[in-house]
Order: sequence, then structure tokens, then C-alpha cells
Amino acid sequence: LLQNDNISFAFAPTTKTRTTALYKYHSSQTIPVPAVAAVPSEDDTNNNDDDNAWQTALQQRLSSIHKKKSETRTRWLTADFEQTLYGTPDWVRRVSVQWPLAVCGTSSGDIYVIQCESGAILGKGRSRQDQRRYADVSPSSSRGLELETTLRQLFGEFDGGGTLSIGLSWTNYIAHAGRNGGVEFWTIDTDRFDDDDDNDDDDDEPYDLISQGTLLDDVLVTCLDWAKDDLWIGTQDGRVLVYTIDDDDDELPSKPVQEFKNIGGAVLSIKFNEELDVAAATTSSGLVELLTIQEPDRRRSFNPPFDSGRMSSNAFPLCAIIVEEEQDGQEELEPLTASSSSSNKRKFSLACGGNDGSVFLRSLQLLDDGTIDPELDLECPFPTDSAVRALVPGHQGPCKCLESPFPGMLLSGGQDGTVRVWEFNADTDDDETANGAYILGGFKVWLGSFCTDGERLVMDGADNAISILDFG
Repeated sequence: LLQNDNISFAFAPTTKTRTTALYKYHSSQTIPVPAVAAVPSEDDTNNNDDDNAWQTALQQRLSSIHKKKSETRTRWLTADFEQTLYGTPDWVRRVSVQWPLAVCGTSSGDIYVIQCESGAILGKGRSRQDQRRYADVSPSSSRGLELETTLRQLFGEFDGGGTLSIGLSWTNYIAHAGRNGGVEFWTIDTDRFDDDDDNDDDDDEPYDLISQGTLLDDVLVTCLDWAKDDLWIGTQDGRVLVYTIDDDDDELPSKPVQEFKNIGGAVLSIKFNEELDVAAATTSSGLVELLTIQEPDRRRSFNPPFDSGRMSSNAFPLCAIIVEEEQDGQEELEPLTASSSSSNKRKFSLACGGNDGSVFLRSLQLLDDGTIDPELDLECPFPTDSAVRALVPGHQGPCKCLESPFPGMLLSGGQDGTVRVWEFNADTDDDETANGAYILGGFKVWLGSFCTDGERLVMDGADNAISILDFG
């Protein structure tokens, strides 16, 4: 179901469905592009000509990339996409993507690797034991009570069992957090695929993934996120640990490169932002914590205004992400020079979604409003002259996941079976609210994760299938 104000229509989640919105969103805003400084020639006129030709070719290439991004952004805002569903042998509970590969954690705790362009299942990682809801522990044990409390915080009334969190790194290293504790690591046996390329007798059974061992065996891991070779891990006992995983090493590291203790309550989500080099962690105590390896002692907290009119509240943030804001007034593609970039001040915000369905934006303050290498002001990350923005209408169930395909655009997924697309820019800092562009509906209450590379949105929430929305 697509909704915008009083306009709505339904679409069927069938394979290869092209969906176009019934309304048009008019905007002259475009996507900022990187600045390119001219390199002076050191030789004769011929070299100058070659250098000018190189710059012209680079300008044309960047202009082409910019145009494609602008067209893709327009398709996002007008809900113009092609949908594909790929089935899996088990109910999908979490998904992580490094296009064209997706790794799925299922209700039994098994892992499947899917080729997103063909739908082929390339590999399977088998769980150490069945992880369907409460199947792996005795409810009367202390571990069972601990698990039950955390699961209720994570899933509310709709716990589909199995995987708690899963991540696929840029080197195709898989990290999986299940209900039996710890983080399992797997890799794909790419040599087997190469050897069997010409084999016409292959059966349909996926290859077994290669187990690389387990970290934190006796710890209930609730969330994780890859940042290049660093894996950020959140735990039920209120810690965030960062491990550097080298796929060339035969053994997993014995110690983390950084450990943040006493976060406060269970860590419910962790999301790293590479632009600012900062991770956002949500906790069951109601706070969003900003963490950085460079200055681990300078933690800063945001307390979202859940139920601000009440004396007390049981609401807390389930997910958070740092997003870049769209800058207003960039109607034309500016010349790609170092001097022209100075006027394009980049701004970032912290977005968080709560178990009550609300979504908030909080502006972040940078040390220098630079365009090339922004840095968060850890001393005072939240400017005092900007209000917290509530994105309305919120979800009718807990908000489970957030992503940003473009600056100034936010996606939120909730247990009400909807994905909401929001648009905002830096000039709305003083507004208390921001409105959504449209709503995608028809998903199940098990919707718990999605990933985007700017062109595509890959998600769970479709029972034993992953759903791919292609806006490219």
C-alpha cells in the first residue's frame, strides 16, 4: 500500500513489479558532488592541452554520475521502483547486503547467502542448535529469564525466533548473532563456485559456508555492525565492543580494540557512520549514545522526547542512525572546483526510532562545517539553537530499522508492516515536525531490517523471502 496525504493505492508484492506513484513530487534540489581541484601542468603547451582534456573528461564523467543520482533520487521520492522477491527455505528474520550478495538470518538460526541478481542460494551456515523462539534455553533458568526480557525489549509481542543480528562485510565475511550467545563467523567458499562454473550436473543444494569460529561465546549479543574491517558489537549486559577482523588471519582476535562499558541497559542497536567516524547505539534505558574509538571517554547521550507530556514513560529507542541532510538552494550543478565547494556546508542529524513507533531527528554540530572531512564536535554534539524534530505520522507499531539512501532522505521500517519514506533538509532545523513523502505497506509484523546502497532497498518482512525494490 502506498499512501500520501489522502491518496493511497495498493501494490502486490509479486516478482518483477514496476510501481509508479500516482502523484509527482516537484523539487529542484540536486545531490552535491565531490569537489575536484585542477592540477596545474608542469610541462609545455601539449601537456596543458592533455591536462585540460583530462579535466574536461573528468567533469563530464562526474556530471553524468550526478545526473544519474539525481534521477534515482527522484524515483525514490515518487515511489518509482521495480520489485523482486526471492524465496528462501526458512523464514527470514534479518538481512544484510553487500550488493550483489545478501546474507539472511532465519527463524531457526541458519544462515543463507543469496545472489540478488539471480536469486540463487549460494551457501548455507548451519546453526549449532535450533533457535526458534525460546527453544534453545529453559525458561526457568537465569539465562532464560535474561533472554526473555531482552527479546521482549527487541521484539515486543512479535518475536519470530532465530537470528538477533547479522552483518556482511565488504570482504564477504559474515557475522551472526543468535540466541545461543556469541557471534558466529562464516566465509563463502568462492573457490568451489569457480571450480563448478562449467559443471552442468550441480544440484540445487547450497554449499556449506566455512565456519571461522565464535567470539564472546558466553555473552548474549543483541546487535552488530561492520565498519570496514571493524565489527561493532552490542550486548545484553550493556557493553559495546569493537573487534578488528582480518580475513587473512587464521584465528579470530582474542581481545577487542576498544570496549565501552556501562552503556546503560541492554544495547538494542548499533550503527556506525563512516563520514563522522561515530557509532550510534540505542539502549533499553532510553538513551542514544554516540561512541568513537578515537575518544572513547567522550561519550555523549541523546534522550529522545518520548511521551514528553507524561510524568513517566516505558518508551525507548530501538534503532538510530546518523544521516546527512540535504542542502537547499543547489538548483544547478556547480563547477567542480575546490573553490566552489566552500559554499556547500554539510550538515548531519541523528535519527532514532522508538518502540512506540515515533521517529525523531536531532541536529548534530560539527567542529568545522567543512565539506571534505566533517568532524563531529564531541564536546557539544547537539546545538542548543535547534529543536528536536518529530517525523509524523509515526508508525503504528515499534520502529525497527532506519536507513538513508540519499542526503535529506530517511527510511523507517516498523512492526506495523510499513516502510515510511521521509524527506527533510537543513533549513527545517527550527521546525518541530517533518512530514513523510509516502508509505509502503503490505509487509509482515516480522519486518526487522533493511539495507540500501542508494539504488536498491533489500529487506525482510516477507515471510520466507527477501524483497528487493530497485529504484535505479
